[in-house]
Amino acid sequence: MAAGADVNAVDSQTRAGGGGPRYAPLHWALRNSHELAWHLLRVDGAAAHPTTANPPALLLACEEGVEAEMIGYLVTHGETANVTGSGVYQGHRKYCGTGLMLASERGHDHIVAGALFLEIICF
Repeated sequence: MAAGADVNAVDSQTRAGGGGPRYAPLHWALRNSHELAWHLLRVDGAAAHPTTANPPALLLACEEGVEAEMIGYLVTHGETANVTGSGVYQGHRKYCGTGLMLASERGHDHIVAGALFLEIICF
């Protein structure tokens, strides 16, 4: 990022609105390094939901089982709690539900309990 890279750039492997994956650096970090995801959000100023990204970062965070604090951060910094993705491709249909659904299906009780306790995600 120090060299001028756009922290919110979204890859163009599929066209916007087509339902395929369109990741920003935050998405890759959520998949591979929660510490890097925190760095991108807090230090580099990554958007909670970069324009045209799919699936929404919140859904990846819930699927990956990040700390409940990161879920709260995403929701309080621009992500809609009940956001869903556009998963028209096989394998991405799981993103048609909410983050609460994904966290529950993956057994991430800490996210489910935190979301229900804080009432940040509705049914």
